Amino acid sequence: MKVLNSYDRVYIEKGNQMCLGDVDYFTFEPHISVKGSKYGYKRENIYYFENGTIKEL
Repeated sequence: MKVLNSYDRVYIEKGNQMCLGDVDYFTFEPHISVKGSKYGYKRENIYYFENGTIKEL
């Protein structure tokens, strides 16, 4: 599945039955901050599968 527009993005959420292997690329977006702080840190790595093995872009 190729996503060309932001409104076509698929999220890991309740009711989503899609497998990660069905998309070309995927990401995890953890957000870390101190409780109550308005600042935090977010690192977004992009991953894909190659011959059944996960790879980082």
